[in-house]
Amino acid sequence: PNGAMLLYISADGCLGNQKHTDDAAYDLGGVITNSRREGEEPSKSKKTELYKEMHCLHPGDLYPYTRKPLFLIIDSSNSSAFQSFPNLFDQPLVCLLSPEQIPATMQDQQLKGNLFTLFLHCPLMAICCVCNIGDV
Repeated sequence: PNGAMLLYISADGCLGNQKHTDDAAYDLGGVITNSRREGEEPSKSKKTELYKEMHCLHPGDLYPYTRKPLFLIIDSSNSSAFQSFPNLFDQPLVCLLSPEQIPATMQDQQLKGNLFTLFLHCPLMAICCVCNIGDV
C-alpha cells in the first residue's frame, strides 16, 4: 500500500520533431530503446512525419505509471525531454534528470562512465573525480 515505483532509465537520447505540435508528450523525443534499424531509412515525406520514432521511449509512454507514487531517474543525452513531466493523477512524483552537457575538463572521463550515475552510486567518489583527487 505505501511505496513508490523507481524507474531508472539510462540510454542514449532520441531527438524529437523540430516543430512542436500539441502532443508535447512525444514531440521532444525521449530515450532510444533499440539502436538497430530494420531495413533502410524511409524517405522523408508527409506521411512518415505523422509517425513517431518506434524505438524511442517518450515521456508520454510513462504517464500510466504516474497513477501511483513514482521516482523517475533519467540518465540520457536527451533528459530535458522529461523535464516538464506532468503530474496527471496528483500522486507524488520525483524526477532526477542528468545534465545534457558536462564540463570540458570532464570530457575525457566519459570513457569511465557517466558522471550522473557516479554521483548517484557513490557521491564521495564523484566529488573526488570532479576535484581531480586521485588518492583518498
